Amino acid sequence: MISFRIEGNNYKSNALPSYNDYIAICRANKWGANAWKHKYQSIIGKQIAEQVENFYIDKPFRLDLVICEGNKRRDKDNVESMAKKLILDCLEECGDVLNDRLYMGGQTTFTYEKDKSSIKVEINTLN
Repeated sequence: MISFRIEGNNYKSNALPSYNDYIAICRANKWGANAWKHKYQSIIGKQIAEQVENFYIDKPFRLDLVICEGNKRRDKDNVESMAKKLILDCLEECGDVLNDRLYMGGQTTFTYEKDKSSIKVEINTLN
């Protein structure tokens, strides 16, 4: 099992932006959206590197998330989908995962703590 946490107020006091935020950026400037996405992938990559030794996954895996939000205002599905997208793309781009198509699902749990935002990630390979 590989485990790490994405901490901090990286986007409007949230650990990561939601899919709605990404859609708004894409509509405003399709070229700027790519840079915007890479900015958050970079934040994730730095936090992974600080917490986990080098790893490489070349077989099917599960990605389980515990998303802690500071309030209940954002739609769970939009928060979850963007978090998965950014994390999986980051893992593939950094060379930690052979291909994000090896992702086979996982469980996502939401918790809420005022003024605290984080995402706990657990990766388990499947046989």
